[in-house]
Amino acid sequence: MPDERPHDPLNGTDDARLRAMAAIRADAGSLETPLGRYLATAAGVRAVMQDVDGFVGSFADTSQMPADEVILAATPEPEHGRLRKVVNSVIAYHRLAPAEPFIKHTAAELVADALARSAAGAPVDLVDAVVDPMPSKVIAHVLGVPVEDQERFQMWSDELLAAQEASESKTLSEFVPEFAAYVQQAIEVRRAAAEPPDDVITRFLRAEIEGEPLSDAAVRTQTMFLIVAGNETTRNLIGNCLYWLASNLDLYAAVRADRGLLS
Repeated sequence: MPDERPHDPLNGTDDARLRAMAAIRADAGSLETPLGRYLATAAGVRAVMQDVDGFVGSFADTSQMPADEVILAATPEPEHGRLRKVVNSVIAYHRLAPAEPFIKHTAAELVADALARSAAGAPVDLVDAVVDPMPSKVIAHVLGVPVEDQERFQMWSDELLAAQEASESKTLSEFVPEFAAYVQQAIEVRRAAAEPPDDVITRFLRAEIEGEPLSDAAVRTQTMFLIVAGNETTRNLIGNCLYWLASNLDLYAAVRADRGLLS
């Protein structure tokens, strides 16, 4: 298989990766590459995140991609700001708040299953048992994915995450065509419905940018982007929270005594 990231210093042999990481640490915590800039310090990350004009937020070369198939994170200003407003409105807290009972039920169900397996003497990895499935189940719910399709949805979500990490030169639809076709079908069903469900895809279809509705390609692309971004960030957050609670018994005791600390 050809190397789709030949200019990535962290995508080579073990020796090459170690040399690249050493260079990042030696060069004040950053390293310029043909793909962009690697950062290894909190100060460096903060500086880059505040440089809106100079840092789009993606290593992807989107110059040859159709504009409607460029994800939000790789869209330059001023288009980024206009698209960001749409995305923010689609996933605003007040719109997702009705999913809270489902989220609580799903979390309790996953934890109960993990505890039952542990009580039966089976080894349990909380990442596999709780952290990984939780975000994809919730995202599937808010997207309006039927329960019977949620297992396939989680598999596609994982494939999309893995594929995007391996290459930066394709659109999301090219990464996992079967998943893209599923999202496209969901779009068409909602367009044809007299009263479509009030979910993320429907809200994308009703949104406008400067008076123009989003195309199917744009809705499909940003829906798939939310799936990737929501999965990865939430898994990392839940996993890190569990790690710190397990590593700091005083913190664990404080949270058990006052659940309000979680907010």
